[in-house]
Amino acid sequence: MRHDRIFAVVLVALVGVMTAAVAFGSDPYTGTTPGAKYVCTSCKVGADSPGKCPLCAKEMIKAGTYMCPACDTTSDKPGKCGCGRDYVKTELAGKKCGGCGYYIAKDAKSCPVCDARAKKM
Repeated sequence: MRHDRIFAVVLVALVGVMTAAVAFGSDPYTGTTPGAKYVCTSCKVGADSPGKCPLCAKEMIKAGTYMCPACDTTSDKPGKCGCGRDYVKTELAGKKCGGCGYYIAKDAKSCPVCDARAKKM
């Protein structure tokens, strides 16, 4: 019984320390991540789930999909588009914003989604 209490106290303390480290970190971004699962090819913003881009309202496409830079057609495989251009693989390896949860380029100085929301206020 005593070991159960000690384990519970240690577990609660550990969760508290981890939560504080995330909440009070000096960098608002959660760090480098493998990348977004869905990407807006126009705004270079990513997300973990499908939906519309918060900046341009264009439908995000699955990361890793190949897209023609000229006509926006997509393919699951590399190759040439019907217009003759090579498909480009869509990926966004960067950092996840701690404010809005969207992915942004790892060299970005600020989050374009948070910036756009602040301008609307």
